[in-house]
Amino acid sequence: DLPAPLHPSTLTVMATRIWSDRRPSDRQPTLAGDDSWTLGRRRQSTSDSRDSRASDVLSTPPSPRAPRGSPSTLAILSLWVLFVLNRAVHPLLIDVSKVGSVFLYRKMSPVIGKCVMTVVLCNLLAMRDKQGWRAGLQKCYTPDSMRVFGVLGAIYAVGDYLEMMSMSSMDGAAYQVLLQSQLMITAMLMWAIKGRVASQSPAQWCALITATLGMTLFIIEQHSGPTTSGAQHLTLRERLVGPCFVLGKVFISCFCSVKSDATLKRFNQLPLYAQLSQLMGPWALSSLALAVIFDPSTVASPSSFFEGWSPATILVMCSGMARTIITMSLLKILDSVLKNIGEAVAM
Repeated sequence: DLPAPLHPSTLTVMATRIWSDRRPSDRQPTLAGDDSWTLGRRRQSTSDSRDSRASDVLSTPPSPRAPRGSPSTLAILSLWVLFVLNRAVHPLLIDVSKVGSVFLYRKMSPVIGKCVMTVVLCNLLAMRDKQGWRAGLQKCYTPDSMRVFGVLGAIYAVGDYLEMMSMSSMDGAAYQVLLQSQLMITAMLMWAIKGRVASQSPAQWCALITATLGMTLFIIEQHSGPTTSGAQHLTLRERLVGPCFVLGKVFISCFCSVKSDATLKRFNQLPLYAQLSQLMGPWALSSLALAVIFDPSTVASPSSFFEGWSPATILVMCSGMARTIITMSLLKILDSVLKNIGEAVAM
């Protein structure tokens, strides 16, 4: 017996099922009145349009944006100008604090005072940290970074001692001339410590040499008159020891500037107040140790420590405190060569 013929509607349903099995990617719920092939073509066109929009998005380069938290050009320029002004005013305040050509106060007392005041200020700022005062103070005493900043603080203290000793045994003209070697020494130390990444181009070397020679000739011309009365009383030994102290101060200052530049950027996750706290604490202890060794009367008693102090001495301490904060802020943003160029402009 032959099978009964199938109804046309039954054949349509069977053909639709066979077509759906051959197109598994098009298995979607069908709408009323649409067949599977039409729905598949509709989904394919939608997918193509999405792919074209995605390719357009990927091919369009994103607009450059400055990273969040980075200082603006105006802020950097303002900080650099403030640094130049501070460097220009600080030597004048030191001259004002003298009586004739003699320091009436202990030479290391303003250095110790500025270190202690900076640590206190940084810890007060740490107590206003967004994560709470405990988290802020913990940032000021992290062991890994504190070991590195502690070594730098001890070396900075030796540089301060050499600076105070040199200023008391030589005139200002020779001191300013010898300080011009900072530009060249810093550039060479950056190349030696940081490698070829921090090396200067030939044009930059020419600019550094020209700036150094130009400032040196200018200062020699300005101070080519007769010897000052303070310098007439200096012995031959004092005239020889003074330049040695200045050269030692220059080398230490340049070395610490380059190392501070690298260290501040290495521990960039720490805020500036935490970095300054870790630097100035060992700086204060090292200055205190140098005072105990070379001038024990400085720390014999509080009255001896503040002996000879005047409002000018307080200004010297505050100016030194501001100089340290501004210098470290500048090194954190820029580099040590630009910092020394600012010192040359200040002179």
